[in-house]
Order: sequence, then C-alpha cells, then structure tokens
Amino acid sequence: MNSRFHTPSRRMHPRRLFLFTLTFSVLVLSACAGNGPQSAIEPAGKMAENIDKTWDLVLMLATIVFFLVEGALVVTIWKFRHKKGADDVRPKQIHGNTAVEIAWTIIPALILAILAVPNVKGILEIRTVPVGDDVLQVQVIGHQWWWEFRYPDLVDDQGNVLVTANELYIPEQTRVNLSMTSADVIHSFWVPKLNGKRDLVPGKTSNLTLIADAAQEEPFFGQCAEFCGLSHADMRIKVYVKSVADFDAWTAAQLLPAQIPTDPIAKAGYDTFVSTCAACHAATVQTPNGVEIIGKPYAPNLTHFGSRNTFGGATFENTTELLTQWIHDPSSLKPMNPDANIIPERILGMPSFGLTDAAVAELVALLEGWK
Repeated sequence: MNSRFHTPSRRMHPRRLFLFTLTFSVLVLSACAGNGPQSAIEPAGKMAENIDKTWDLVLMLATIVFFLVEGALVVTIWKFRHKKGADDVRPKQIHGNTAVEIAWTIIPALILAILAVPNVKGILEIRTVPVGDDVLQVQVIGHQWWWEFRYPDLVDDQGNVLVTANELYIPEQTRVNLSMTSADVIHSFWVPKLNGKRDLVPGKTSNLTLIADAAQEEPFFGQCAEFCGLSHADMRIKVYVKSVADFDAWTAAQLLPAQIPTDPIAKAGYDTFVSTCAACHAATVQTPNGVEIIGKPYAPNLTHFGSRNTFGGATFENTTELLTQWIHDPSSLKPMNPDANIIPERILGMPSFGLTDAAVAELVALLEGWK
C-alpha cells in the first residue's frame, strides 16, 4: 500500500552547487603551486633533497595503496550491488579467513618497513652535527620576533664576533652547522628549500645542517614555524647563498667597524643612537679610543644595517620611507607589545620614543650610511 506522504528530494540549488564547486576548486588549486618562495618540493640543497626523495617514495606508495583499495571498493560495490528481481542472497563472507588476514597484516608491515629506512636515515643525518675545518659554524638565537646570527669563527682584529640579524649569508657547497637556541620562547627554524624545520628551545641547543647546491642572487625564504606570539607571522628568514669568493668579501666587509659620521646630519643621528637606541641595540664602532661595541645586545645588531635588504624580522624592504615610519611608530608596521618590556633581556617590541621628524631623519641618515 502506497503512502500518501513522501519525503521530498533535497537537491542543491544549481547556483549553490556552482559556488561550492568553485570554492573547492580554488582551495585545491591553491595547494598545487610548486614555485612558491617557501616550497618544500623544489629542494636546493642536499638535506632538502633527501627529504624530498622520502616524500616522493611515500607519495608513490600511498598512491598505489589508494588506487588498489579504492579500486577494490568500487569493484565490490558494482559486483554486489542490489539487482532488481535478484534473490536476496548474502555474498560469501571472509571473516575468519586466516590467509586473508595474514596478508593484510604483512603487506602494510612491509610497506611501513620500506618507509622506515629512508625516514630513520634522514632523521639521523639531520641530527648529526658536522665536524671538520671545512664546516662553517653559525649560532642562531631566536628572539620575539627576529633572528640573531653569530659567526663564532669569524672575528675581527679585536676578537669581536661577526653578528647580524634576520639575513643569513652562507657559501655554496659548504657544510653549515646551525647551533640554535632561543632567548625567550620556543621557535622553529625552517627554510624549506634547504632543510626541514628544527625547534629552538630556551636553555637547550639543537643543530641543523645546511648545504646549498649553488650560489644565486635571490635569497631562500624561511619562517619561524612554531607559534611564538603576537608577531609570529612576521618572524621571517632570508638565506643568501654566495660563491666562496663573494662570501669571503661579504665577511671582510661585515667585520669592519662602523664609522662615526662626519656629515652633521648623520653625526646628530649617531648622538641619538648612543643616547637612545643603544639601550637595546649594539654596534661595533670605530671611536677615537679604538674599536668599541656601543650599546646592549637585546635587539638586532646595527653595525652594517645599511647593507641589509630588509629589517623588522626580514619583513620590510630597507627603504627610507619604511625605515622612517618604523622609527616613528614601529607598531604601525608590525604587531608588537613594547609595553611588556619589563626586563632588558626580554624585549617584546620596539617602542615609539616620540622623536621629532628631524631626529628621525638624522637616525635614518646614520643607519643608511652604515653599510
């Protein structure tokens, strides 16, 4: 007996279906770009290449398993679908079939064993600290929200270590050992095209090896990959890979002390730097008394600030306009919390010092001249 009542079919409106399909397609396609600045599928160094090969193996095996399982599912659905007029007979059951259960236990175990070999090898390789005279040692210190790079083996005549911020320079085809720690919270160093990510934990030291294949003009981009507070997204990294000769030239230039300007505008900026900026920033300066480190090491070292392409955690181009705005009101460019600068060792952002336009222009002239 047919009922007078029936459940109406619920069909998606064509317009909604179109919007859903369009949105889903955009999301899928956005994940298909292989030429992004932080793409892990375009390795440019030995360590990253090993990770990429492991990924390729996992993808290949996972694809095979996917099509085998989904294919078996489709065949099963088609073969045992309900047929009009057919007897309601259950298909043969395989529960308790020892051979089948052994097979689907051994096969996944073999697949996992195959995947374990390159994974374990890669993990051990990443964690192995390279040794030898040919290894470039770099100390990496993560701060909220910028990076400090120190080259302990590269020193000037006075024994001052080469220190820079946010932009890491390394020579091509050279083993580089990053000895990393954090000054405040947990950070994670990640330059996808050169290696995997590694955490920086306060009070502990972790190591990461970089080996870049070849020098290039454009930098490799990286990012702090562990949420570390307000400006986590603006804690970026740029790695410049140079030829050995160019790296040596860069090193020689960076080890030279900054000069006290003779230009009156920049000289006034230097006086402001000493009286104000040096409370947090340091610079190696040639003074009448010799080479001295002026200031405190709580914020990025400014010795050769003018030679850098970016500032503010490698987030902003080093232009006169942006630098002027930064000195006037840093938080207008980058979310920070300078009111929480309770102790000198824990800087949570550069405050606005209320400097006049003239004083800011003088500081800009100083910093742009320190190349």
